[in-house]
Amino acid sequence: MYGKMLLASALSAAALFLQGCSRVPPKVRIDGVDVGGMRYEQAERAVRERWNGEIPTLTLRGRGTYTFSAPEIGYTDELYELVRRVGPGEYDGGVAFYLKGCASVLCRIAAEERVAPQDASVSFSKDGFCYEADRSGRRVDEARLSLDVTAALRTRSDATVDIPFVEERAERTEEDVRRDTACLASFSTVYDPNAEGRAHNIRLACGKIDGTTLAPHASFSFNAAVGRRTAENGFREAKVISDGKFVSGVGGGVCQVSTTLYNCALLSGMKVTESSAHSLQVGYVPPSFDAMVSDTSDLRFDNPYDMPVYLACKASDGKLTVTVYGRSDGMRYECESVIRRTIAPPEPKIVEGEEEKVLRAAKEGLVSEGYLRVYRGDVLLERRKLRADSYLPVQEIRQKPMQSD
Repeated sequence: MYGKMLLASALSAAALFLQGCSRVPPKVRIDGVDVGGMRYEQAERAVRERWNGEIPTLTLRGRGTYTFSAPEIGYTDELYELVRRVGPGEYDGGVAFYLKGCASVLCRIAAEERVAPQDASVSFSKDGFCYEADRSGRRVDEARLSLDVTAALRTRSDATVDIPFVEERAERTEEDVRRDTACLASFSTVYDPNAEGRAHNIRLACGKIDGTTLAPHASFSFNAAVGRRTAENGFREAKVISDGKFVSGVGGGVCQVSTTLYNCALLSGMKVTESSAHSLQVGYVPPSFDAMVSDTSDLRFDNPYDMPVYLACKASDGKLTVTVYGRSDGMRYECESVIRRTIAPPEPKIVEGEEEKVLRAAKEGLVSEGYLRVYRGDVLLERRKLRADSYLPVQEIRQKPMQSD
């Protein structure tokens, strides 16, 4: 019996000893809270209650304002280990505040705050080019913002962080756009501005082409762009070539527009897929570089580039000019007309009249070929045969007075 009493007494003493050992020593302050003599768990709660009432507010300021406080702000501490090893004195509990889900929160803010850059752009019309300059944007420097947030919360007091930004430049600058709208080629022919019907038709056809944008690898059709040459469509009577003769017809002069465009298309590197010669030689371009159009003949070409090309077609004061704009492929193109032989006209045709005069002058016919020379700098890379054509001769018509009996 006595032994049992001694055992119980020993256990009781041990319990009191252990209980004393699980308490914080006297004269201990952690984060300004007196925890001396408290049990470990009690000391932890006391310090944490202090911080639960003092959760700082974090404000992020950019275009918008974003404010975070409890429960969005959490914290960690070192109290568990600290209260079990301290002696008398003042201690820092190692409280560290953090923004919960920081990475996803900052990613969301970055998306809202980003100002996208604006690429330079261009529009093209009959009035020419209109450029809109590029504008830089900005994006949030998320890595730096994360560090700034961590540093602000380390102060354990309310803090405001200015959101850091990085400039985001446009991919296409105005300089890029202007380089993509450089003059690739320009070609001109002349006409008589006093030939009213012909001059009108030239201006009308030009107006239907002027300001055209041809998308990358797209095809151009002269007939589709200009439409049928009819009085209903605004075209007038003028001289046309038909069956080897110059006759009056609606739309005379339009072939000069197609011819001028044909030459400019060749010089600018377009891929011509359809062109036809007149039956008679024309005077405004060398042989094999005319382009006759009709209801059954068209001028077609493709844009071979990965960028758009732009067509300007102007006619005034007897000068017709076609210009093609786009990005150069670094090549230079030249047209070469070669006459293989001439064809003599037939004997003059004599008609009776009141006086002797030439009603129509004779003109030799031609057999010719057209070539395109392709250069890089001054180095000739290719001499490409385009066409072989035959132009009919023109018979002279001479009027002579009637013979009297």
